Amino acid sequence: MKMPKAAQPHTVEVKDYEGDGAYGPTYSDPYEVQGYFQQEREVVKDDEGNEIVSDSQFYTSEDVEIPKESIITFNGIENEVISTAPKYNALTGKKSHTEVVMV
Repeated sequence: MKMPKAAQPHTVEVKDYEGDGAYGPTYSDPYEVQGYFQQEREVVKDDEGNEIVSDSQFYTSEDVEIPKESIITFNGIENEVISTAPKYNALTGKKSHTEVVMV
C-alpha cells in the first residue's frame, strides 16, 4: 500500500545534482514532486557513517530517486539532500514511499 495522496499536501521543487562542472555543482532543470515536508531536527548518519543533524525530511509516494547533494526547495528555502531511501510496507513487502533526508 502506497502512502495516500491525502497525506502528501506539499509540493517541493527538486533540482537533481548532476556533478561538478568548471564553476561548481551542476543541477538538472527543476521539477515538482508531491509529498509531505517536515521540518524537524534529528541526528542521522550519512553514507560514510558520520553523524549529521538533519533539519528537514520529505516523504513521497512518487517513484523518484533524488541523488545525494540535490537541492529541494520548499517555501523558498533550499535544502541539500543527504540521502534518499525507499521504504517498504512490512506486510506486503512492496515500496510504500521514499524518505529524503536534508540539511
